[in-house]
Amino acid sequence: MRTIGRPRVGACFGYADTFGSQEGVALTFTYGRKSHALVLLIDYDLGGGVKDCSSPTAPT
Repeated sequence: MRTIGRPRVGACFGYADTFGSQEGVALTFTYGRKSHALVLLIDYDLGGGVKDCSSPTAPT
């Protein structure tokens, strides 16, 4: 079996608003020589699903 790569997890962060309505999660990882990030916004007022997900385009 061939592998296509193995990402390495980097720093991860989380935050929540004062009322517990929303929570944000950000994680970084490297894939090869490039660094990447993934940012999620979870909205508990809308049932706890992911409201927004983005991958910043600028290098991290």
